[in-house]
Amino acid sequence: MRLFLATALASACVLAAPAGADVTRPGSILVFPAWRADGGAFTLITVTNTNTSKQTYVHYQYPTTTVNPQNPFRPLDCNVLNSFAVLTPADTLTVNVACHNPQAMDSGGGFLVATAWGPGGGPWAHDYLAGSALIVLPSGAKLAIEAIPFEAIPPNGQSTEKNGDGRKNFAGAEYEAISGALVVDNFIAVANTSLAILSLTGSAQDTHKLSFRVWNDNEFQLSTTLTFNCWFYQPLSKISSLFTQAYLASTPDDPKEVDMNCTGVNSFEVGWALIDSIGVSTPGGSSVSNDGAILGAIVAGDGRRAFGGGYTLWGTHVLQTNGAFGP
Repeated sequence: MRLFLATALASACVLAAPAGADVTRPGSILVFPAWRADGGAFTLITVTNTNTSKQTYVHYQYPTTTVNPQNPFRPLDCNVLNSFAVLTPADTLTVNVACHNPQAMDSGGGFLVATAWGPGGGPWAHDYLAGSALIVLPSGAKLAIEAIPFEAIPPNGQSTEKNGDGRKNFAGAEYEAISGALVVDNFIAVANTSLAILSLTGSAQDTHKLSFRVWNDNEFQLSTTLTFNCWFYQPLSKISSLFTQAYLASTPDDPKEVDMNCTGVNSFEVGWALIDSIGVSTPGGSSVSNDGAILGAIVAGDGRRAFGGGYTLWGTHVLQTNGAFGP
């Protein structure tokens, strides 16, 4: 009877499995939305070759920003430092960004694109790369963030360079397309809950305008916009006051959400947001695109509050095909 029951339950589970259900899978490119190596912070980057029989080269490209004292969302420069490594079958490599990218110590941080390269040189389809970043802040807070993987469109072992431009194109011919918008499924309005966003449309100097549609814990909608270039990693409160505890408490919210003390009164204000590109333009004002490609992550806490950690942002079913990076 137990065997029959177990078999029946197993069959039911198989039959009930939703079509297309998925988990994060290895890719040929890994995008790390943020690293820090300034002011006592450091970041450990791990890339693992999950193929147990074939080695690959990995091309590390670190867009490294120069802080703009006048505007933290508009870095003065965004230079790319290149590095390579060989990952033998089943190999894993963890590097300290400050050692791997010597410019990091004098920068405002940045992001990382790690691309699988074939034995003949150049990007190739090797959907076996997995990875994550561990950011350790001066306070001791540890923020673990998974890399965002992109699978190659050509079969494994083939070159991914299809149009001859030398760039990694996320358009469905070389690599998977990028989500058309990003979803912050939840944010907690505490000090130093931060957002990291990177642009993959246009050049590092082009300006990217973002639209934020924000809902509080009682479905009350708010909105704001922001212009940036290349990359930023900033507290949500610097983006807009609508992300703060004081502002959200003044809206028609649910007073029982996030009741930490079981008193029937909320301890923190929370919400969620939809982030969408609404235009990319050159420094001179000419349009590059009316809808650019972005990726990002939420990083929360500073070690002095109860909340810490981080996560890459969710995407939407609508895809964006004008994302590219490189060469």
